[in-house]
Amino acid sequence: MTIINIMISKIKTAIRTKELYIYIIGMPLIFMIIYGSFASAAFSEVKPIKIGFLNEDLGVSYTLGDENFNVSFGNDFYRYIKSLTYEDTDVNVFNILNISSAEEAELKATKLEVGGVVHIESNFSILLLNACRSLTYYSLIGQITDRLNRAFAEGNTTLANKYLMAMIDISQFANISYEVHVTIIGDPTYSDSMKVYEYMWKYLINYLFMKANEFTQEYADYLVEEYEIELNTESVNTSMISQRFNIKFRRIGGKEGLRESFMQMYYSILVPGQIIQSIMMAATSIVYLVGHEISRGLIERLKLTRLRASEYIVGTLLSWSVVALFQAAILLAIAYGLGYLTTIGSIVELTMSIAILAIAGILTAAFSLIVISFLKENIAGTITLMFTLVISMFIAGYFPVPNPVLGNFLGRSFTLFDLVPWRSAIVALRKSLILVHIYEPMDVIPDLLLLVFWTITYTVIAFVVFSRMRLKKRE
Repeated sequence: MTIINIMISKIKTAIRTKELYIYIIGMPLIFMIIYGSFASAAFSEVKPIKIGFLNEDLGVSYTLGDENFNVSFGNDFYRYIKSLTYEDTDVNVFNILNISSAEEAELKATKLEVGGVVHIESNFSILLLNACRSLTYYSLIGQITDRLNRAFAEGNTTLANKYLMAMIDISQFANISYEVHVTIIGDPTYSDSMKVYEYMWKYLINYLFMKANEFTQEYADYLVEEYEIELNTESVNTSMISQRFNIKFRRIGGKEGLRESFMQMYYSILVPGQIIQSIMMAATSIVYLVGHEISRGLIERLKLTRLRASEYIVGTLLSWSVVALFQAAILLAIAYGLGYLTTIGSIVELTMSIAILAIAGILTAAFSLIVISFLKENIAGTITLMFTLVISMFIAGYFPVPNPVLGNFLGRSFTLFDLVPWRSAIVALRKSLILVHIYEPMDVIPDLLLLVFWTITYTVIAFVVFSRMRLKKRE
């Protein structure tokens, strides 16, 4: 009976406790809503993926008997993917934008104007023709050999010699080596880039299979006519295809020839978001520290001194700008140590990065002071934690979510997420720290100015409300 009474008492206490609803129900509910919104946003409608197409293919010439062929498989592949539609619909898979250079490709992919850029290199036609020749050899040589042996066994020397000549003809393709590849230039944290990368594995092998079958048929027809023999075109050996083609992914901002694993590419782009997220999460610490000073009566004692409200607030803001730099230094050291970061910008870009981090720390402290001005320490800490955690997951680049453009700010697109003040810090830090091969220091200015604007706005609000609510001197 005593145990039952204890159970009933604990259950009543738990039900009356705010933490039950905040941590046990509130947090899981928020994450459920977040992931649910991601899923609905990702699969709400079937629509074309906007991609860029950079075609540097030089084409190739070849002969079959007396007939000459000049082909550009790069242009043909463009037409092929342009005609693709989603299964059981008439909706195109891709909306294609022609790109003129690798620099333009990186810029378009960086600004997310395209999901990714399909880069066809200059030797694409040569490699694909070699693939068709090699696969034609493996598709026809067995049949030719079998018919040759059968003709010899039947004593039909004339027919056997014809098949022998056909065997000699096709043997020129016996030892051809090739590796057909296409490069995708994109942001590995952007969902459309990953879709393009995934789809290209399927579509390239389908295209190669189609071209190999066409070439096999053409070559078989040529052999039949040239040597007066009979052949049945068989299916191309798909296992040979799968072993000799590749879709390469090159992240935006990566150095030419740099070899990175996918995880390195992904985290290289994600690092700025993770750094700013850590600075945002520090808001909870600020709330608890200031709240502790309030609960211990330190703020009340400060009211009796000559310390001005502005001095206390400025000291708090500047101290957390230093803390933000300390946090960033640790995370950057880890990122460099793990190989996620491989580039270092100029002195100007590094200086801008330091300024961005320091300002982000001030912004976070100002936000925390606003919250603690109106709420008690325990409630303010919980609300701050939930707010910064949820918001940071949206803006840091972890998940693909719609981000409509609302307008233009100094030549920079102003999106819905830019209403979150830390978003401009992430964008600016990415440009000055990660994408130094794409952006010039001047390109960071609009983002930096937007960050300064938000920081000044929140700082002014913090001065007003914290001074009145917490630091107003006794009459």
